[in-house]
Amino acid sequence: MSNESSPVPNSAEIVVLKPDQLPDIPKVGRTTLSHKKIVRADWRNRQFSDLNALATEFDGCDFRYSNFERGYFRDAKFKNCRFDGARFSNCNFKSANFYKCDLKFVSFRQCFVEVKDVIASLPSEPNIRREALQNLRANAIEMGDYESQGLLVLRPVMA
Repeated sequence: MSNESSPVPNSAEIVVLKPDQLPDIPKVGRTTLSHKKIVRADWRNRQFSDLNALATEFDGCDFRYSNFERGYFRDAKFKNCRFDGARFSNCNFKSANFYKCDLKFVSFRQCFVEVKDVIASLPSEPNIRREALQNLRANAIEMGDYESQGLLVLRPVMA
């Protein structure tokens, strides 16, 4: 047995980024889009706060990896929109419709959501669908939405 020390394998180099080297997430502050039709807007990776989109129609818009805080989407219509990885916090989706939207890995927290309309646009992959249903149920519990809680109890079993 030799007492020679074996060379340490070269591990991945550690790089430290300074704050000015990190990309900024574009922030969209208090904005009103009420009663408008928005077509093919590319709003990926944005930080929305206090967005008022009352009765707004979104067609083919891309909201992937965006965060929404205190958004007002009452009576809004979303058609063929992408929401992969989007997060909604304290938003109102009362009477909002989702038609052929991609809701993979979407997260709702303390949001008024019409669960029946959202379920139709959930992903078809069983594991992703189950996670989305669990998130919707947790949101319904937070909001005291007993009707949706009852609807969502059996959905994960069926997914």
